[in-house]
Amino acid sequence: MLSNEEKGVLAQAKELLEKKELCKGSNALDANGKRVPTGAGDPVSYCTYGAIEQVAWSKYGRHGRFGELIMMKTRVIEALEQEAGLVAEENADHYLQPIVKWNDEPERTKEDVLSLMQRLLEKA
Repeated sequence: MLSNEEKGVLAQAKELLEKKELCKGSNALDANGKRVPTGAGDPVSYCTYGAIEQVAWSKYGRHGRFGELIMMKTRVIEALEQEAGLVAEENADHYLQPIVKWNDEPERTKEDVLSLMQRLLEKA
């Protein structure tokens, strides 16, 4: 169950994705297709993870509250992963969060992402 604050972050991330495009392979991209660091530039697209990170950054990171930023982002991402029935996979080279892998699947659409976010908001 998400707290009211976590629901707020998820709702704002959903609103952000409603206004922007969905990207894959990067947290955020600018109009030229170049990666944009969280909190910088003017992205035209975000991935699921990137949208949540951007909202959490705006709420906590800009104010130096990095511990809260990490905890909030983690709780919201884990709740989305649970709602989608995703399981973490580890390999020797790196750890890829399930939501990132799910987002980057070729068949994944912006509507899929928004639908997942909406389902979680309705349950929370």
